[in-house]
Amino acid sequence: MKLLLKTFLPLAVGLLASCGGGGGSGTATPTTSSVQVVANGLQGTLVVTQDTVDPTKPRVALTAASPTGTFENIAIGGYFSLAIDTPSSPNETCQIYEPNRRVKVTSGANTIDVVCSPTGPVVAFAGTGEAASFDVPLASAKFNQPRLLAVDGNGVIYVSESTAIRTISPSGNVATLNIDRSNGEDGLEGVGGLRVTSDGTVFFTQTVSYATQIRKRAPNGLLTTIAGGSSGYQNGSGTQARFNYPEDLVVDAYGYIYVADTNNHVIRRVSMDGAVTTFAGSGQAGLVDGIGTLASFNKPSGLALDAWGNLYVADSSNHAIRKITPGGLVSTVFSNNTPPWYNGPKSSGEFPLQQTLNYPTGVVFDNAGTLYVSNYGSNFVAKINSNGKLTLVAGLPTGDSSSSSGDVSSAYGTDARFRSLKGLLLTPTGELFVTDRGNNKIKKILLPN
Repeated sequence: MKLLLKTFLPLAVGLLASCGGGGGSGTATPTTSSVQVVANGLQGTLVVTQDTVDPTKPRVALTAASPTGTFENIAIGGYFSLAIDTPSSPNETCQIYEPNRRVKVTSGANTIDVVCSPTGPVVAFAGTGEAASFDVPLASAKFNQPRLLAVDGNGVIYVSESTAIRTISPSGNVATLNIDRSNGEDGLEGVGGLRVTSDGTVFFTQTVSYATQIRKRAPNGLLTTIAGGSSGYQNGSGTQARFNYPEDLVVDAYGYIYVADTNNHVIRRVSMDGAVTTFAGSGQAGLVDGIGTLASFNKPSGLALDAWGNLYVADSSNHAIRKITPGGLVSTVFSNNTPPWYNGPKSSGEFPLQQTLNYPTGVVFDNAGTLYVSNYGSNFVAKINSNGKLTLVAGLPTGDSSSSSGDVSSAYGTDARFRSLKGLLLTPTGELFVTDRGNNKIKKILLPN
């Protein structure tokens, strides 16, 4: 959101403040202009003063009172944070604080821009953009259509590619995960969703023309197949079971693997000894809530577990987020039947976004219970708070993947661009990563603490 002020002119009109707030008024002198800013009860003053050394360069400071009564100053070019979405309130509460870079104040010849975003900018993290698998330090590393992401207890990020699993260490070293096939297992091909358990075991899906499998790589590198064989739909044990293009999996606290069996429109449960059952879904494409196999999905994709063991599903072709309790009860958390969501009134520089979810593929939770969702169809990331409110995080949800595609980093909100946005990862330290598959990159969205 932008608050645009002409400098050194009388300011007598109310201006719409950031984050959907109200208006205010101010006065000006030949050397100083100020305007009162109100953001849903949080008041501050935007002050523009003439530079004593170079009068042609205005100086700006935005002073805002936080809920604790402290004050922060924002100088020209500084990046600071704006906390929004207090779950206990139907409105957004704004707070200015440092150092998470969510508010940028810039100046031009005659204007001051205050730019607010729900998050910090999207920044390039890994990948030069060239499609290749090249293991070097982070700045020069290359990825080949990265798919999904995982993280282990040491902060190492795992990236699935078609024929490899890559790792990024906390120090920025990129490597290809070694695989021990001394037991005669086939190599990696069509790697999809992956998770890393506390002991360092990597579980992942694999889909190729001749096999659709759930596999694991032990901490010593040994590769084994847990379940699956040729494509199909069949419960059973080990290689007798059948899947059809499983896109993601998660592992719960009891050691069960839950699989989004995408083209079978069901969620499967796999024990560590390879016993496969259908946990939820009728096998027929649809949007039906209910218990277990009485419910229906339409190409379920990304999966996430919350702190209570509830399984959340990016129900891709239903453009919905579904929830499955540990007992198997399926409900719809959010779908496109929900009224259109907004980022702010059009007069504030933002606009109503009539497109809601568009082929969601990735879901992750933060510690506050906010669910982040990547959308493949329009290349954007949104978030759903605990009250069910959907808000844009980054990208431009036009409803058309071609018009929303691009490769723009170091940008806020709707200025950021992705191409074939796929996976999401939120690390325990609160860093949000996305796989920008079409651009052969991994990007990071800066979030507040």
